[in-house]
Amino acid sequence: MGFAFGWFETINKGPYSLHQWRQADCLSITQNYVNNNLNFFKPEIHWLGTKGNGKTVSEFPIVYFVVATVWHFLAPYHLFYRSLTLLFSFLGMFALFKISSRFIENKIFKFLPVLFLLGSPLYVYYANNYLMNVYALNLSVIGWYFFIEGVFRKKHSLFIWSSISFLIAALLKITSLFNPLLALFVFLFISKDNRKFINVFVWLISFFTPIVIWYLWSINYNQNNNHGIFLQGILPIWKLTSNEIPIIFEKLWNNLRMQFLSLPNQAIFLLLFGVIVFYFKKLPLILKLIFPLLFIGFVFYIVLFYQVFDVHDYYLTNFLIIPVFVFILGIYLVEKHIGIEKVQVFIPILLVAGIAFSIVENRAKYYPPKSVKRSFYLLSQEQVDLWNWYHWHYGNTFYLIEKNKGKLQNLIPKEATIISIPDESINVTLYLINRKGNTDFGYTHFSNAEKIDFFKSQGAEYLLINDSTALNRPEIYSIEKQLVFKDGNLSLFKI
Repeated sequence: MGFAFGWFETINKGPYSLHQWRQADCLSITQNYVNNNLNFFKPEIHWLGTKGNGKTVSEFPIVYFVVATVWHFLAPYHLFYRSLTLLFSFLGMFALFKISSRFIENKIFKFLPVLFLLGSPLYVYYANNYLMNVYALNLSVIGWYFFIEGVFRKKHSLFIWSSISFLIAALLKITSLFNPLLALFVFLFISKDNRKFINVFVWLISFFTPIVIWYLWSINYNQNNNHGIFLQGILPIWKLTSNEIPIIFEKLWNNLRMQFLSLPNQAIFLLLFGVIVFYFKKLPLILKLIFPLLFIGFVFYIVLFYQVFDVHDYYLTNFLIIPVFVFILGIYLVEKHIGIEKVQVFIPILLVAGIAFSIVENRAKYYPPKSVKRSFYLLSQEQVDLWNWYHWHYGNTFYLIEKNKGKLQNLIPKEATIISIPDESINVTLYLINRKGNTDFGYTHFSNAEKIDFFKSQGAEYLLINDSTALNRPEIYSIEKQLVFKDGNLSLFKI
């Protein structure tokens, strides 16, 4: 199935396709650990920023640092990074299978929650990608497995492993905190231990201390260097106008929802949600507690981060745990009170259809779908046109940097800084060539001409242009420059 998704075809591919911007940020931090042999607590990116040093940090950089350590010995292969992400995805799926095996008796249906997860184009796309969101999700699922086993087997060591998994997930993505907090509430409710409140107090101190220390340190690090690059707060709904709220909701409903769950999976979700509501009193106590609290946590999350849901689908990754748990709870109730034979045909058919959606969606993000017919009518004409344009445009712009990377690196000294345009991202083209500098990103208080002057004051020596139309920009046209290299739309100038 991984071959159908394209996981192994793309295993050595750099940042590409949907949210290439954020992928390049992750890779940039990793690459700079290698380039400068940086201390763990001195992360940098290629984009210099107002401080001119590129120093900034996003999430806890343990994955970046581990990958960079391996890259020191193997050279920077995207293969290792994507393989590591895929390994964690497989571990998460295995933990999900073990959770479902605790509640579902049917030997076939206990595998189906994993297939349900693979019916999420969102999960399939990021399962071998560079973002930390999917690591946080998979670690949260692993944490839930240890927690549920700890409840049933009453083994203290399992709760420790659960806490470790939840802790790393929260350090990678603070939004993962809803998982351990929910688990804590469940523990308080079901535990009969007279010392449970003392134990919980000790757990709260030991669990939250490293999280608080890390986030306070990272905020201070960014404030002393380049702050505002990565989100370290909330983007709540109440900061929007009455006109902006429905615009974002439309994008969330029409676009992100379809990435979160494919249409067949949405049908399964609604069906099993109805089963849970109808048979709610029949659920075991632990599931009766988890079900409503998951949705309460999801609502709070949407409200607190509503502004990101215009395009940022990866912010929903952590909450894939909700439909997956709904699937497990629903099948558990069907098995106990309705009869698995009533759904043994159409639910597997819908799951296969959901996976087909994920396959077509994921492959379109890496390869031109050409036509609606060639996408088996699972993509709209709008989607086909979008992805065909993207792959064509990339092939005529950023790909030329990848293609000529070795030549460009030979022409630009390692210590030199560059101006790379047009590029609205922070790090994409800078990472592709592995040189520090600036792009079109940021400096909104400057005019375009002032930006160029500022970049030159920071020591920019080269101008890299990946689209020849940018040569007509007034601030570029007027620069004194000497052509060093050219290939189609790609031009390198000494300035």
